[in-house]
Amino acid sequence: HVHENFKTEWWYFTGNLTTASGGRYGYELTFFRQGIRPPNERGATTSRFVVDDLKFAHFTVTDPAGRKFLFDQKTSRGSFGEAGFGAGERLAWIDGWELQMHPDGAFELNAQMTGAKLKLHLVPRKAPVIHGANGISEKAAGQGHASYYYSITRLAPTGELQIVEERLTTTGESRFDHEWATNPLAPGQP
Repeated sequence: HVHENFKTEWWYFTGNLTTASGGRYGYELTFFRQGIRPPNERGATTSRFVVDDLKFAHFTVTDPAGRKFLFDQKTSRGSFGEAGFGAGERLAWIDGWELQMHPDGAFELNAQMTGAKLKLHLVPRKAPVIHGANGISEKAAGQGHASYYYSITRLAPTGELQIVEERLTTTGESRFDHEWATNPLAPGQP
């Protein structure tokens, strides 16, 4: 779900994938939302050039046997629908990268970059873990210096990883972290 009343939010997936032939790979795909306009000012304009949030995404694939680390990142204003958050099952997207969550709690990830393409279906194998007291993860002393944060520490991924021109069927283990906040750090805190 999207928490538009908070300034910063991210959906973070990491995992280890194993191919049918025993090849091992790592991946990370993260979508970030950074609020630009306060919630009380949103919706006051019809201009496509006035945005509520900036959209960022980061994608990596690690190939230890091939000694490769592939990465790419994207940034968008989403002025024309090419990036956004919260449209039905579609939680986050930027260009061709996409995160979906189905009503049964399963996720779909799609991302591609030069040299790699990932398409995964991830099914939770454990209930979410809530960080901190009542889901509030304290970041500093004083009121307001915290985030809401939960993880699903066991996701079963199935799908495909394409490295260069080789398409590999994969299984493995993955993890999901979702965090949102407005002012998690105190003044002077690095």
